[in-house]
Amino acid sequence: MTDTAHRVIGPVPVDEGRAWLAVFDSYDPRTYDLYYIVTLLERGVPAARFVAAVFPYWDPEHWDHPAHVARLHAALRDAALAGRTNTSYAGSHVAWHRAGGRLAAPEARGD
Repeated sequence: MTDTAHRVIGPVPVDEGRAWLAVFDSYDPRTYDLYYIVTLLERGVPAARFVAAVFPYWDPEHWDHPAHVARLHAALRDAALAGRTNTSYAGSHVAWHRAGGRLAAPEARGD
């Protein structure tokens, strides 16, 4: 993992009225998991915010390579559209602050 990881992605339109945004949280060098705070926006307003884990199974050699970026965006889009976390990791407080704070909806956190 390099410092060139994509720190903020989006907002990326999904359809009319919906978009997603992802803020890089952390990287686990032991498992190779990337963690992002994902926000699903509906008409520009946060509708869900949660941590998403992405395992780069495609084994990127170059983190900025267009193929890696496309796969990362696709994995984060899938996580955003699922509307809930896929990990027990709660995220760092710094990343939550950068992403705009915790969203109260417990279903968005998988509670």
